[in-house]
Amino acid sequence: MIKIFTSDLKNSIKVNATNLEQIRSQVETKLGYYVYKIVRKSDKAEIDDDDVLTELLTRVKELAVIAYKDKKKGIKVSTSCGDGPKIINATKIKFLKRKAEELFGVKIDHFVKKMDNARINNDQVFTQPLEQYWLVAVIANSSQTKQNDSNTSEFSLTFSKSNESTGKFNLSELKTTELKDKINVMEEEFENVKEKNLKKKQLLSKLSTMSSSLINEKEKIKELNKKIKEKMFKDETTRIASQSEIDHLEAKLVELEIRKKKIATIFKNLANAEKVDICFMIDTTGSMLPYINEAKTVVHKIVDKLRKRFVDFDLRVAYVGYRDHPDGANRVTVFPFTDNIDNFKSFASAVKASGGADECEDVFGGLEEVSKLMWSNMSRVLFHIGDAPCHGKQFHIDAQDSYPSGDPRGLKITDLLKNLTEKNISYYFAEINKSTVKMIDEFTKVLNSLDGSRVKVVNLNSAEDLSELVSSSVSSTITDSKSQSLHCLAGKSLKKISVDRSSLAWKIQNMRQCRATLYKAKFNGEIDDIKDQRIQLTEQKVVIYLAEKPFAKGAIRYAYAGILNGSKFVLKKTASLDPYHNTMKFYTEMIETQLIAKILATKYFDILKIDKNIKFVDVNLIQIEETGEYYSIEEFIPGEFVKWMNNAGGLNEDIYSCALDAFAHWTYQATKEYLIVNDLQGFRLDEKEYLLTDPAISSPEGFNRFSTTNLSLKGIKRFFRTHQCNHICKHLKLAKHKYQILPDRNTGPLNTEITG
Repeated sequence: MIKIFTSDLKNSIKVNATNLEQIRSQVETKLGYYVYKIVRKSDKAEIDDDDVLTELLTRVKELAVIAYKDKKKGIKVSTSCGDGPKIINATKIKFLKRKAEELFGVKIDHFVKKMDNARINNDQVFTQPLEQYWLVAVIANSSQTKQNDSNTSEFSLTFSKSNESTGKFNLSELKTTELKDKINVMEEEFENVKEKNLKKKQLLSKLSTMSSSLINEKEKIKELNKKIKEKMFKDETTRIASQSEIDHLEAKLVELEIRKKKIATIFKNLANAEKVDICFMIDTTGSMLPYINEAKTVVHKIVDKLRKRFVDFDLRVAYVGYRDHPDGANRVTVFPFTDNIDNFKSFASAVKASGGADECEDVFGGLEEVSKLMWSNMSRVLFHIGDAPCHGKQFHIDAQDSYPSGDPRGLKITDLLKNLTEKNISYYFAEINKSTVKMIDEFTKVLNSLDGSRVKVVNLNSAEDLSELVSSSVSSTITDSKSQSLHCLAGKSLKKISVDRSSLAWKIQNMRQCRATLYKAKFNGEIDDIKDQRIQLTEQKVVIYLAEKPFAKGAIRYAYAGILNGSKFVLKKTASLDPYHNTMKFYTEMIETQLIAKILATKYFDILKIDKNIKFVDVNLIQIEETGEYYSIEEFIPGEFVKWMNNAGGLNEDIYSCALDAFAHWTYQATKEYLIVNDLQGFRLDEKEYLLTDPAISSPEGFNRFSTTNLSLKGIKRFFRTHQCNHICKHLKLAKHKYQILPDRNTGPLNTEITG
């Protein structure tokens, strides 16, 4: 419910409205004036966006606003007595009359145009430009002009003299006002009669003309009938075509609504991705004392840091401490998930470093307890800190081990790690020394065979490094969760494929030979043609050697090694189980996104001369004939893979790039606000050479293009709400967007040098 006040706060109405246009319409209908702007009553903040209105309505039961009059749309009004003129804002005659009576303090009978005294009888005047009118309000029961007043005086005087001779009447007894009214009525009736007679004459003349032309018209009837039949045929054809167009538009509207709902779900999942469960699994034997002490303070540190980076960041934390089997009841210590950081700190402070027997520890017991915890947030992190391997000779090299055959309670590593993968838990291991290398290698082999994931190893050189390592591990997990969210895959089941990095040996004899169709993509146009043109695909029959298993798994895709014409390629296939994600249309949209981004990047770096070589790799489409499966295919590039930004406003400040941040801004201006290229990621070969791949494009007008990562208007809003223009934006004279709220970025020594 919305309560709308007039600008003087004297009147108000209550309406049900969901957008600004409905509010304006209600004000014009019920309060009788045009609206200039709408502000929140509490703080006078202007509401100029439907999204802002919707957000406000979700927060309060009744929203109070003020609707200010649009004074530019007022009508100039003066009275027949010469008062005025005054500007009155109104949308109908009845509102104009009521407001004029309030302003002038008189009773008004009707309005006439000042220029020709034409009487205004209906609301048609409000459908025309109001600036051209000056209306005169004729006061009820009074003369229209001072000239009429003088005529009345003269009449009264003459009548008085006549009375002197008869002696029967007195001037004061005459009802002068009534006489005037009757005269006016009679004059109006006389004018109506004259008008009717004129119309009658015109009608008779027209009938006479029609009669004389009737004979000629009869001769044309046959020809007209023929033309009518032809026109009916054309109209029917046009109607069918029009209906087809209507059906097409309705289908697009349905598609748009579905896309809007998907985007809303994406942004809900993006917020949920910043909510994290993290469990610290720590070896709590004597040698681990410095790390146990540091764990109790690290949570406060990472919360402060990550809340600055992630707006919706929230954290629950748990603790699993493990020792060894001879420690009995103290073998494992568990603190379940809590969002009370102080309680966690108190628990961790009470943990004592003690116990342990041989060199190996009960790592399996710790993993067992981790799987029993109540994990609930979308992003889930297991951060394992230990300086000794688990029991079982397959997990270490010549370590002192009382249970060389494995866990004495019969626990199996495959079962333990399967529990983690089914709960979608990211496993990080802080390596303190090399005694745990073989254990983590064996764990990774199992994870690779289960779903292609791995244990992510971080080097913990000292206890002081723990805070930074945990923070980066949580950030990385949030980024992976967001990647799934941005491709509409959050919370959905994905393919579980084991990973085998041995295919990177590039041995043809270990690959399968496949006949395939290679579709090469090209775009025949310039930047101005992007809106209306699509990419073209040319077919070519090829033979490719393809690895049986992927060598890597990303957040949403698997990467396979392939050899084509003697060159090394990477073939990428979605991990989604949705049939649509293995269609030519789906892959073509992904390839179009990268090709359009490459065209824009080429133009951008032609304009901007810097000391860096940045470009997008070529990507095409390939279909394996035997299975019908589609893959994207691009050149294999060895190097460090990094992500500079995502397509929802997220920016990696640790590797900030002035050139790429400005590039995203420039694409919006270069395409005349049709699209924006972001989600910039790829390979940093060195400090001056980047090869980009897998970008995203957000386009409100092209909502049904550019794959599932097209976040439409919300994607553009998110980018500009976090974007800070840098020195390259200024150099290119890029216009500020209305959603930009942050100050310009001062990168100082990090500035990319512009050489021309």
